[in-house]
Amino acid sequence: MAEGEIDLEREKLTFEKEKFVSSHRLEQQKLIWVSVTVAVSIAILSAAATTYASLLDNRTKENEIRLRAYELERQYLTNFVDHAPSENIQTRVDFAQYVSEIAQDPQLHEQWSEYHDKISVQYRDAARFAVRHMIVLGAQEQRFSIEQRIELASREDCILGVMGLAANPGSPEFAVAFEDAADKCKN
Repeated sequence: MAEGEIDLEREKLTFEKEKFVSSHRLEQQKLIWVSVTVAVSIAILSAAATTYASLLDNRTKENEIRLRAYELERQYLTNFVDHAPSENIQTRVDFAQYVSEIAQDPQLHEQWSEYHDKISVQYRDAARFAVRHMIVLGAQEQRFSIEQRIELASREDCILGVMGLAANPGSPEFAVAFEDAADKCKN
């Protein structure tokens, strides 16, 4: 072989060797990049999964606390239901208003608000009837003249407004509240 051919052969082998080494380095770099990417991805996914699990756990605990609070509220309010059917309508109105205002459970709030509205109307109707009865009774006892009865009847809404939830219609306190309200509504 001639010296030119040997040099050519040597350059060819050197080129092949460099090509092989370069290819091998490229493969190593690819392997490193893939390994780093996989490791980072695993770390990110692990952190995300841990965070998600923590959030779920917190939500579960919050829901358990909220549920326990609703259960305690129901139990607490159920203990007071003995007061709701009280003969004293003022006590019932006050109790229903109190419960509707403190109820955290939307369903309880709605039910007690409806009950409060219902018994408030019943109270107003009973009070209106009692006021009319007091006017008639006053006329029978000749405490009110016809003109006074007409004036009191025309001011019935004022009297009821001034009286508010003064007392149970028909009670002695109601009669006193009626007299006071009638005096205030004369002007």
